[in-house]
Amino acid sequence: MKRLWTYLLVLVVLAFSPLQAKASDGEKTLSLGGGYAAASLNDLWVHGGGLRAGAGWWVSDFWILDGNLFYAGAYGDSDLHQLFGADASFRWVIDATQWVPSIGVTAGWLGAYSPVLDGFKTTYGFAGGTVCLEYRSKREKSLQLCADVGYLPFDDDMDMFVLVNIDFQAYLPYFFE
Repeated sequence: MKRLWTYLLVLVVLAFSPLQAKASDGEKTLSLGGGYAAASLNDLWVHGGGLRAGAGWWVSDFWILDGNLFYAGAYGDSDLHQLFGADASFRWVIDATQWVPSIGVTAGWLGAYSPVLDGFKTTYGFAGGTVCLEYRSKREKSLQLCADVGYLPFDDDMDMFVLVNIDFQAYLPYFFE
């Protein structure tokens, strides 16, 4: 049993060690992914699946600026509710190794089509937070898990929404250089 704990400790140290720095200043990425979305529409919480596409830029070794377009469809009270929008986030990278955790702020625009809202509804904008964990097996590609929470302070019909996405990211130097 003692040997098993020793192997596990060595495995954890190697997995989280900074031996493989995978990101650099000026790096640009494209991403495509899907996940889960939930929103509060007139006090009715709707849940469903969503899609997201975006682009990111490593402003420095420890800061990422990215933008995304998203769509989500959810059934609630036997009706289809749709969310769509655009956001930008600015994240601080905690450690740029093979595992890249980051945390930051996000802001953007959200629209909805829902019978609860009497059809199409646009918002004045949202602000919130984002937490991401990226796994980079190679510099050219990665998988990223992000959770975004947005609050809509100027809207009477929508209070907040949550997006949880798994994105595939690709570093594409021939598009940007």
